Amino acid sequence: MKYALFSLTLILNIFFLRASGADDASLESLEFQLIRFSEALRNAKSDTERLQFDDSLKTTVETILSTPASMQFPFSNVKWMGVLTSSDNLVRMYTWNIPNEDLSNTYRCYIQYVADKKKGEIKWVALDDVMSDNDNITQKYMTPEKWQGALYYEIIPVTNKGKTYYTLLGWDGRDAITNRKLIDILHFNGDKVRLGMPAFKVEKGSPKRHFLDYGEDSAVSLRYNDKQKRIIFDHLAPSHPSMVGNPAFYGPDLTFDAFLLVKGEWVYESNIEITLGKDDIKAPYIDPRK
Repeated sequence: MKYALFSLTLILNIFFLRASGADDASLESLEFQLIRFSEALRNAKSDTERLQFDDSLKTTVETILSTPASMQFPFSNVKWMGVLTSSDNLVRMYTWNIPNEDLSNTYRCYIQYVADKKKGEIKWVALDDVMSDNDNITQKYMTPEKWQGALYYEIIPVTNKGKTYYTLLGWDGRDAITNRKLIDILHFNGDKVRLGMPAFKVEKGSPKRHFLDYGEDSAVSLRYNDKQKRIIFDHLAPSHPSMVGNPAFYGPDLTFDAFLLVKGEWVYESNIEITLGKDDIKAPYIDPRK
């Protein structure tokens, strides 16, 4: 696990934001490198080329993470990778995928977080995409050293009993015939980063994460509605009864399910009604590949 720490007071953070033109210029230059290398990775023609640009991206991100005031810099011009910041400004994630020639994906994710608000202490950690898929993956905790990769596109802070955890929405292009949308939970156990939490209340058990596996030709929605405090997603069904249990033949059946936030936990709801408002004209679907 790659791990680094730097300590700053909140006063110094404000100072760097307002007074350190050198840092701003440095971060602007690093943002340009993110744009350059992520676009080059996207357009690379071979696995060898992609890994070279991936190494350049990792080096650039680690330089950013070691730069004072980097957590406040917006990186709003970056397109081909995710730079996500939680609404409480305490967690930031840098995430991207490497599409492989065998149509699988390898994922990178760096998590930057405020470890001590009083001291202004900020830490970062890299997640290693080494965990294989299996039938028990929804029941397991993950660590930075053992993570099943995904491309995250939304962070939802949730406070329960005085502690905050972060619900993550993500995508995994699993292989040539299936994709996955997922809901996971990032939380901090003292100084340690963990993924997965039994905060999902379903009919049977309390899984630590939730998966939607579906066929390559389907578009599946997974979206958080802040007004309703719901994560809303397509209900999936097989295209034919003989295909039950084969995710390559699953897709939306034009109904929706949800997880409703109740007292800090996600409670499953089946077959909910969807009413589109003026802010919901676009389909509730984010495709990280586009």
